[in-house]
Amino acid sequence: MYSFDSEISQWCFEQDPERYAGHRDIVKRVLAGEAPANLVALVQRYFGLDYETWGKDAFRGEYPWLDRRQA
Repeated sequence: MYSFDSEISQWCFEQDPERYAGHRDIVKRVLAGEAPANLVALVQRYFGLDYETWGKDAFRGEYPWLDRRQA
């Protein structure tokens, strides 16, 4: 089973599924010992991110559907 982040990603996959046949997601890489299981080590060493660059919300929490007014 596959999940896609967009219709474009799914379309690309459907055009050439053999290209992605050997792809191993991050869970499979951790389980194979190819990536660290420690979350901080994974983010810092494997993905090359640091505190200044990881987990930043592009919208700074301002979403049209989120009502922050006190009741």
